[in-house]
Amino acid sequence: MRINNLVIRHLQIPMRLRFAQANNTTSLSDSVIVQVETESGITGYGECCPRTYVTGESVHAVTCDLESIKAELFAMEFTSIDDLGDYVCLQLPGKIGLAAICGVELALLDAFSREVGTPLVKLLGGSYKASYDYTGIVPFGNIDQLKPVLSKFQFGEVKLKVDANFEKNAARITAVRNLYGPKKVLRLDANCAWRFAEALEQTKKYAELGISCIEQPFPSGKDEAMAFLTQEYGEWIDIMADESLTDYSSAWYLIEQNACTRFNIKLSKNGGVLNSLRIYRLAQKNGMSCQLGAHFGETSLLTAAGLVFASVARNLQAMEGGLGLHLLEEDICERSLMMDHSAQISGQGIKGRLGFGLEILEKESVQL
Repeated sequence: MRINNLVIRHLQIPMRLRFAQANNTTSLSDSVIVQVETESGITGYGECCPRTYVTGESVHAVTCDLESIKAELFAMEFTSIDDLGDYVCLQLPGKIGLAAICGVELALLDAFSREVGTPLVKLLGGSYKASYDYTGIVPFGNIDQLKPVLSKFQFGEVKLKVDANFEKNAARITAVRNLYGPKKVLRLDANCAWRFAEALEQTKKYAELGISCIEQPFPSGKDEAMAFLTQEYGEWIDIMADESLTDYSSAWYLIEQNACTRFNIKLSKNGGVLNSLRIYRLAQKNGMSCQLGAHFGETSLLTAAGLVFASVARNLQAMEGGLGLHLLEEDICERSLMMDHSAQISGQGIKGRLGFGLEILEKESVQL
């Protein structure tokens, strides 16, 4: 497969509710859509969600990175999935940012599968399950005001966005349990908002409240503090890395430092499906559990890519995302790929499809 055209577009779609967490608040999705065209006329699409507070990338930075590799991309020939993997896992890291890698990698995978006429999951050695269970995320905000949205779904597990105010967080935990039931599995996501003394004082209290996991208590770069927290409380409560986990070397470092007990893998921040699979396999080899996370505002493209990832990485503790038109005012394909009210996506509906199995709509209202 040879590529002879690369198109980069900034996509913003209004969201149905304002998404707030400790390090960001927005009411718009913010993605980059990457389109590649092969010499034989096949088109493939990819998506990434640049987040400056995670990988340091903006939409502008991703666009500049992708423009910078056009010439080398057009000179490449991909004869196998291994060729493609070598390019995105070995040649691109360090040359362009991780979100940019994700965007172009997804487009290449989509096009390659369509070019060779073989389902992408099969090319990667996986298989779709009958269904995929998604977990819920409760952003900042009044639980009563969020209840009409949250109560639509039968989540088996819920993650609550929190700050450093224990009393306020404890009240919101009670409100979520009143909504979903006292035995619902709850995780907390601090999004880098805690100081060390606060974490030491509060983690034990949250464990006593039955919280199963605390995600990214400290900013990335404070991994020694996270390691201390893991050493103190890791037997009672999972400490999960998110913003600290970006590329393969950061995964190695976190494992070597025993800095956490769980990884939150997100395709956009971890460099796409193939780089994320490398991190997942490293984690599994070293006894580290993983979940699939999502950036707010992902379209069906990243949802479809997440399902491909989960169909190869089959030992995930949780899956986030899959919200489609539940969250977005519009999507980029004719039929949004999203969870049902049982918080599931069926694997049967996408089984056997080429690429990511989506027909992308070039609609003016979606600003493609």
